[in-house]
Amino acid sequence: MKLKSFGCSFVYGSDLSDQVNNDVIPFAFSNLTWPALIAKDKKLIYECNACPGIGNFKILCDIISQASLDDPAVFIINWTWIDRFDFVNDSEQWITLRPSVDDDISRTYFKHLHSQIKDIITSVYAVNTAIDFLQQKKIPFVMTYMDYLLLEHIDPNWHDPKYVSVIQNKVKNFLGDFDGKNFIDWSRDNGFAISGNWHPLEQAHQAAAEYMMPKIDAILHIA
Repeated sequence: MKLKSFGCSFVYGSDLSDQVNNDVIPFAFSNLTWPALIAKDKKLIYECNACPGIGNFKILCDIISQASLDDPAVFIINWTWIDRFDFVNDSEQWITLRPSVDDDISRTYFKHLHSQIKDIITSVYAVNTAIDFLQQKKIPFVMTYMDYLLLEHIDPNWHDPKYVSVIQNKVKNFLGDFDGKNFIDWSRDNGFAISGNWHPLEQAHQAAAEYMMPKIDAILHIA
């Protein structure tokens, strides 16, 4: 059986020692992330489908793609920041726009097209779609998330909250966290080392693996 992980740099393992110093396979994912450590402990084959910098729509696409295979696995999913925008360019390549990137297309998008309301709506719908598909396929999974805005309530004076709040109330029951915090805030609270790029390092991932182990034990027992 496999353990398949999905997400952005926090699951890929950016800035971890085996990823940064890997001269054999440059830019390979890390085997020191908390999902990888759980897979090792449970003697599961580890497969990382995370990619640094991607958004929640691309994460959803990767989940659906892998869940469609006849390939028994446990899924660990870490949803990323909601303001990332994924699209396919003219060369049929996936591109993600992020507020931190300063180029013409990013400036145009974030100035004229971006809104927090749209980000909340599209991200919560992505999470809901993933949950429904994984349950349909009877694939055990654990989900965490980085962006607290994912569950932020929309002002009812301006928009009908029902097209979001009903789905938020559903998905929040499936979204795990670390003592009520996302991975990076929990790591800071515990004094774990964090890189200059905001990535928790080895000690944080080891602690996170221990924290999440009971959840994995529970779903493996059910599976």
